[in-house]
Amino acid sequence: MQKVKCKRCRAIRYYQPSKISASPKKLCLNCFRHGESQRTRLYQVWVSMKQRCYYLKNENYMRYGGRGIAVCKKWKESYRNFREWAVKNGYLVGLSIERINNNKGYFPKNCKWIPKTEQYLNRRTNIWVIYQKKLMILKNMARLIGINYNTLYAKYRSGE
Repeated sequence: MQKVKCKRCRAIRYYQPSKISASPKKLCLNCFRHGESQRTRLYQVWVSMKQRCYYLKNENYMRYGGRGIAVCKKWKESYRNFREWAVKNGYLVGLSIERINNNKGYFPKNCKWIPKTEQYLNRRTNIWVIYQKKLMILKNMARLIGINYNTLYAKYRSGE
């Protein structure tokens, strides 16, 4: 085994000499394969998406894989395919992947990139209320009227 320090992601990995990239840049196999470090935000989005759907020990598995949410074969098997779709569909650092229909999986026609501040509005656990003739989530109402969310939630639950 030969020790290799990747010039891009700085990870130290051990490879058989026959597996080491012939690239003069001395990239690890992960960076050499798809041209990005595992530390990029987009790569982490891809990994997290798959873990939520397939890794039973993931804290969010029951909300995703446990409900039958899956990643399309093209994305599941290839980061490069996922990255290609992401770039063509407006990915920027700071955006979050969203499933348009929360009951369907991750596939090109059901996903888009949105700000995280917008994505939290689409959680299944949100409580929607009408306040001053406006539809909003209970958390936003608490912020708007200057009351602690837990206090407002308790009042909501008790019917006040």
